[in-house]
Amino acid sequence: PQAEFRAEQELREAGFSAFVPTEYRYRRSGASRTRRTKIRVPMCPGYVFGSGKPSEARHVRNRIGTLRED
Repeated sequence: PQAEFRAEQELREAGFSAFVPTEYRYRRSGASRTRRTKIRVPMCPGYVFGSGKPSEARHVRNRIGTLRED
């Protein structure tokens, strides 16, 4: 769960083209919850987009953070 960024990094290190569309949201932090921290979250949770040859798909499925192929 929530391993999109980890999977993206793993795929890039293996030489694949990977992309996780993200947006920024604010999370309240601090003792009084008045401070806001900007965090990066995926727009499509659970998905990492990429491009490559169909023959390389089996290598993608064996990477850390990848669970299934739709």
